[in-house]
Amino acid sequence: MQAYRKGTCSGSSAASGAHVSPKHSIRRALRPRMRAASTQEAVQQQQQQPVTATQFLRPHLLQLAAYTPIEPFEVLSKRYGKDPQDIVKLDANENPYGPPPEVRQALASMPFPHIYPDPETRQLRKALAEWNDIPMERLLVSRQSDS
Repeated sequence: MQAYRKGTCSGSSAASGAHVSPKHSIRRALRPRMRAASTQEAVQQQQQQPVTATQFLRPHLLQLAAYTPIEPFEVLSKRYGKDPQDIVKLDANENPYGPPPEVRQALASMPFPHIYPDPETRQLRKALAEWNDIPMERLLVSRQSDS
C-alpha cells in the first residue's frame, strides 16, 4: 500500500515522481465533465420551474404582513350608510376640509396643472436663494415622499 501525501496530485505527477492512484486520476480527468453535467442539470431544472418574484426576496420579507390600502369614501359610505360628505377620514393623512380658496385660485390660474412640475424646482430654489442670500445650488427641495 502506498502513502499519499497532500499536494502530490498537483502539477505533473510523473515529473515529480509522486504516485497518483488510477482512481484519483480518473476523478480528476472527469471533474470538468461532472461540473458541466451538474451545471446543465441545474439549468434544466431552473428552466422547468416557473420563475416567481418571491424567489428573489429575502425570507424575512415574506413574513411581513401585506399592505392594507385605505378604503375610499364610496366604500365607507355604503358600509356605514352615511353620505360621503359626512365622513372624515384620518387614516390617509388627508385634509378633510380640502384646499383653502387661495390654493384653489392658484391651481385654477396655472397654465398646465395636469403636467408634472419641474423636478429640480428651479423657480422655487431661485426665489429661496435670493431671499436667503445663498447660492441656488446649495438648496434641495423635496416633496416629502417615502422614497
